[in-house]
Amino acid sequence: MDFASHPGVDWKALFRLTGFRYYFAGMFISLFGTGMNFAGVTWYILAETNSTVKVSLITILVTLPGLIVPPFGGVLIDRVDRRWLGIGLDWDAPELCSGRRRWPGRATWRCGRFT
Repeated sequence: MDFASHPGVDWKALFRLTGFRYYFAGMFISLFGTGMNFAGVTWYILAETNSTVKVSLITILVTLPGLIVPPFGGVLIDRVDRRWLGIGLDWDAPELCSGRRRWPGRATWRCGRFT
């Protein structure tokens, strides 16, 4: 691919659009918060356990979903109506993140222990 002939991105034109400015500011704040959360959690684990192995394990566990989920997510997005997919993921997001399930009689994760 010849990048020399590519004109590039006109950032000034993009920032003239109000919607892009809001989007850019929102993404900046969100990613900054995610980074601060990651730094805080790893720092806490290091302070509590004094183990660089456990910090490395947390780093690996945080990185794995970003490596595993995208191929499946791409296929899912291509095959399912995006409106219903968004509704379903928003509906299940708290349970997916916390590990809780609605199914009675199954082990659920609550407050750091299985019940």
